[in-house]
Amino acid sequence: MDMEFEKYKALLEAIMPVLEAHFSMQGEYVKCCIGCSHCCQKGYYPVTKAEAKLMRAGFQALPSSLREEISKKAGKIAAERDLFVKEGNDIIKFKYACPLLIEDKCSIYEYRPIICRTQGLIMQSAIDENSFNMPACVYTGLNYANVWDEKLNCFSEEKIKGLNLKEPPVALDFSYESLLEVCGINPDTLPDNLKDPDNSEIRMIFEWVTPETAQESVQEFFR
Repeated sequence: MDMEFEKYKALLEAIMPVLEAHFSMQGEYVKCCIGCSHCCQKGYYPVTKAEAKLMRAGFQALPSSLREEISKKAGKIAAERDLFVKEGNDIIKFKYACPLLIEDKCSIYEYRPIICRTQGLIMQSAIDENSFNMPACVYTGLNYANVWDEKLNCFSEEKIKGLNLKEPPVALDFSYESLLEVCGINPDTLPDNLKDPDNSEIRMIFEWVTPETAQESVQEFFR
């Protein structure tokens, strides 16, 4: 039995009701809707091996033509990432559009990783309990933009009072580092793991759908 995968499934089952309740509670700030894909267009999206096993089910259920299209996009991203690194850039700064995004919709939505499920919310910082991470779309006028002061890089108490909102902006008490711990990965090693081409426990999302650039454990995704 794959204990990490079983732990991940248990975590997913436990966290989904919490996420749904949090999205509902923060509804006055959240602009997420079908067809909105800002959070999928520019990131590096780390995904654990346990999550990839669930992704596999969604990927294999797609029509063969769509799987081929996704694989080609992922291969192109891999080539662009390799060039980016060869030019002396930090691999963590490489950004790309998720290859699983088809016509601004996730092609494996029900099987998507946790990092995708939490996009759009304020996330509690795993480093500083008094700090939090804002969703990137706040700077495009979407989630939480109605109460965010971009110049001061903080919430505007004036805007919050002026809008007479029912709930204050609240960070989700969950971090990506929490997922890593469940999957048996030391959160402190995340940057090093992503930079290590031989690491097979956590990869960028496109690497789990690109057989040309994958290691043996990644290639199992297609078996």
